[in-house]
Amino acid sequence: MSARGTVADFIARDEGDLVFVHCQTTQNGGEGFPEEDADCAALERLAAAYLAEHLDSEDILIRFDVVSIFIVGEGEVLLRYHLNALGAL
Repeated sequence: MSARGTVADFIARDEGDLVFVHCQTTQNGGEGFPEEDADCAALERLAAAYLAEHLDSEDILIRFDVVSIFIVGEGEVLLRYHLNALGAL
């Protein structure tokens, strides 16, 4: 599912929350992990579109997580999982 270029790579339930997980990947080019800023408005549009199609009248908490993947080299990857990535906004 996509909203203007923003993709939820996974949509899952976690203890009653509906979680939209966005994955970002970069290869070793000296910059390190991919940019950690998430497009809040795009993710909210994505969630609204998903909820309009998949949920009737159920009250549910929504969470947005971001996975940052840094490919160091052949067979070497570093991963950061940002739980509730938009919670600090």
